Amino acid sequence: MNKVGADGNERENTRVTQTNKHRRTSPKRRIVVQLVGGVDRPFLVAVILLLCLGTVMVFSASYPYANANFKGDSYHFAKRQIMFALAGLAVMAFVARSKIFDYHFLRKIAFPALVVSVILLAGVLVFGVNLSGAKRWYKLGPLTLQPSEIVKFTLVLFFADYADKHAADIRKRGEVKAIFSTVLPFLLIAGMGAGMMLLFKNRIIGAFFAAIILGMALVFMRIKDMKNTAPAFYYGILPYMIVLVVVGALMYLQPHMSGLIIMAGITFAMMFMGGTNLFYLVGGAGVGAIGLFALAMSKGHSSSRIQVWKDPFAYLLKGGWQPAQSLYAIGSGGFWGVGFGNSRQKHLYLPEPQNDYIFSIWCEEMGFIGAMLVICIFLFFIYRGILIGLRAPDRFSSLLVIGIIMHVGLQMVLNIAVVTNSLPSTGISLPFFSYGGTSLMILLAEMGVVLSVSRFSSVEKSK
Repeated sequence: MNKVGADGNERENTRVTQTNKHRRTSPKRRIVVQLVGGVDRPFLVAVILLLCLGTVMVFSASYPYANANFKGDSYHFAKRQIMFALAGLAVMAFVARSKIFDYHFLRKIAFPALVVSVILLAGVLVFGVNLSGAKRWYKLGPLTLQPSEIVKFTLVLFFADYADKHAADIRKRGEVKAIFSTVLPFLLIAGMGAGMMLLFKNRIIGAFFAAIILGMALVFMRIKDMKNTAPAFYYGILPYMIVLVVVGALMYLQPHMSGLIIMAGITFAMMFMGGTNLFYLVGGAGVGAIGLFALAMSKGHSSSRIQVWKDPFAYLLKGGWQPAQSLYAIGSGGFWGVGFGNSRQKHLYLPEPQNDYIFSIWCEEMGFIGAMLVICIFLFFIYRGILIGLRAPDRFSSLLVIGIIMHVGLQMVLNIAVVTNSLPSTGISLPFFSYGGTSLMILLAEMGVVLSVSRFSSVEKSK
């Protein structure tokens, strides 16, 4: 007989396990009730709401640009976005309700999926199409595929599986001397290499990579000892860093610095949630931040963006046009906005407004109130997603859900920061809003995974 859970979702099955905790101090028993049934409706509503607002906004932001560049077809981007949204919803529904293709199945293919996605990421350097000086896409007839969008998900999937399998090893306390004899020299050498690269820019571009290789050599010389003397570093740092270095190198060669920043953010978020020692995590984050900044400065277009970021109005003809027009759009919106469809900056002032800077058009048309509305929906989306993760039936599914939600949240924060010129322009799209077929479908497939896990929630009760 079906039952209704505390969150209002219909439950098909109820399984109850009992444990006796603190027997000597309390007669109460802790009962873990695992509910299996309907998906989390509040989270689903948030996803649908964001998708609807984003799809409508793609039309509003894109029709002048589409009319000017696609033979008068003002609906060019809107039609394609609606098509991908409907296909993505079908994929989300299938993943959410499928008894075969659920998160249990995903765990079995975590490592092969990462390997395949990394191969696709490497292949785009050879077989990909060059657009605006970057090779990030495969051309598949009228469609394009960006493998970095797939890697974002497979990173979360693999790290969730890895952290669950090695949870005890990651938390083991090692010997203090191991930190000073192996780990600390690696961090110092890597940091020194990043600093040299930052100082000399293109003149010693290999310094950072040489330092990383030297530091890793020091580590691998004592890798057998580290497994016992520094297990927290061996299990909690090395695997993550190896994967990140491989993926980061491929992203750097495209070049795709915004994607590299997101990959690094996902990796460190999964390390933190997976239980990596805080000392190693802070040290690694410091070295990684310096290294990312150094890599960004080594690329001409990235370093110039940093100069433009400081004063976009002084570099209007040298990269500052887009951020300047974005600020004009946000300022023009005021408190209430100029009204839906009435944006002026989208009329060929802001280049390709349906992409990374779509939020600035939303701010112009809907004003401060509209901007806060979207941010609040995103915050509720993040809150509800984390709640699903905390109620997940096992550690793997919990890490998987929270990792997906953190990835979307990180991308949302970075996009809004770029649009408001709080950060340099990095080409980061706004989830559910920015135009993009493959990214939208993969995003909705990830939402299907979250909804699938939400069907298996665990609730503690006292009796």
